[in-house]
Amino acid sequence: MARILAVAPVLGPHAYPQAEITAAIAPLLADDPTRRALMERLHASAGVTTRHLALPLDAYAHLTSFEAANDVFVQVGGDLAEAASRAALAAAGLSPADVDYVFFTSVTGVSAPSLDALLATRLGLRPDVRRLPSFGLGCAGGAAALGHVRDHVLAHPTHVALLVSVELCSLTVQHGDDSTANLVASGLFGDGGAALVMVGAAHPAAAGAGPQVVDAATRLYAGTADQLGWRVGGSGFRIVLAPGLPGVIEQNLADDVRALLEPHDLKPRRRHLGGARRRSADRRRGARRPRPRRGCRRSHARRARPHGQPVVGLRAARAGACDGPPAGARHLGRRPGLRPGRGRRARAPEVGLTVLTLFVVVLAATALERLVELVLSARHARWAFDRGGVERGRGHFPAMVVLHTALLVAPVVEVVVADRPFLPWLGWPALALVVAAQGLRWWCIATLGPQWNTRVIVVAGAPLVARGPYARLAHPNYVAVALEGLALPLVHTAWVTAVAFTLLNAVLLLGFRIPAEERALADLAPAR
Repeated sequence: MARILAVAPVLGPHAYPQAEITAAIAPLLADDPTRRALMERLHASAGVTTRHLALPLDAYAHLTSFEAANDVFVQVGGDLAEAASRAALAAAGLSPADVDYVFFTSVTGVSAPSLDALLATRLGLRPDVRRLPSFGLGCAGGAAALGHVRDHVLAHPTHVALLVSVELCSLTVQHGDDSTANLVASGLFGDGGAALVMVGAAHPAAAGAGPQVVDAATRLYAGTADQLGWRVGGSGFRIVLAPGLPGVIEQNLADDVRALLEPHDLKPRRRHLGGARRRSADRRRGARRPRPRRGCRRSHARRARPHGQPVVGLRAARAGACDGPPAGARHLGRRPGLRPGRGRRARAPEVGLTVLTLFVVVLAATALERLVELVLSARHARWAFDRGGVERGRGHFPAMVVLHTALLVAPVVEVVVADRPFLPWLGWPALALVVAAQGLRWWCIATLGPQWNTRVIVVAGAPLVARGPYARLAHPNYVAVALEGLALPLVHTAWVTAVAFTLLNAVLLLGFRIPAEERALADLAPAR
């Protein structure tokens, strides 16, 4: 078992609006007004509003050599790596002296000694700490690193492993390069880093909360070496970004994801870190839930991600939004580490306590409340029949039982089969409506007393209740039923169940139940 204890993302120290960045670097990249106009359009359509950079914006005009850029990488990258590592270790309740293994990955700078060696001194790691620096994994760097770190703690189950990723993409700016690839790349990526703490099964902290990395896999796609990467020269790293990259994703990703997850009886549940074209390719390649959640899109817009860091922004729970704070450590989370590129290493998430489990608990609590209602209804029925009560509308009652039973089962089936996500902006208000509906229902029950029932039973001479909610509404109990039937499935976005129940419930109430009650009361009117 490999368990993640904490994750800490950090961002570049200088944040600027996208439009301001475009205005500052456009003269550095393109002299041709036509190419500059193209760059402005590409940047504006990237969906990014804010980016975090390693340097103040005016410093990039002076970043004209690989040596200058790489010096900044070592300094700023070391600062970010240290900040992320300290935050992750603190969140995990561990000290630098506890670390047995460090895996460092980056593709935007080089250093010898490597940054992890410099980091060991800055953090105060033990002299015998094992280290593995990695360069060249590209956009798959963070995901691949998770698999390699998992392999280490499986082989050394008592070890504490620290995974550190730093990418300072802005330092790869190429002056005078107005190629479309460079214009696109210059508008997408931000600068930042992340650190993750993982332990093996025999470590005491492994018994606590936190996701497991249960599997990992790699795939290399032949003939794609020219799709994504660097062309390294005297000016540093020149971007290689081919237009055929989305096609590579479309052709390969779905089958590879299924091959990784199916042995563990898991289904794809992707979160998108790429841009619009990558998401479009995902939509075409047929994986489930390809559309990014609204919070993820807002987060991507506000803070362009450093590429190669799927571990950045791991959320506090499966249902957490992508809009967490830009820095600081978090426990408990998973973000599938699947990034397109020439190769990929992926991990399958842990199946543990999820929002779906909590949703089932809510449904079970509702079912228990229904049983209490039935017991109370049976008691009230005996009271009514002892006083000469007469039951009406018996024919539609079995259909109501079936419909209300389906309301407690169908949402879970829909969530699992259709892979419905939990959307906090919808789920929490829906849960509040469910609670409000329960309050209204029990207000009705308390007001009617023994005259309340799930069946239509009227007692001659019993007073007509016109107080409490019945002083304001003719049928407040059915308002509660309608609210609950609509809101309960929407707690976990089971909208088909919500619509189906609402329509069928309306047919039963308006076509059968309410008319049966009205007729029964009309027949007894002379007795009143």
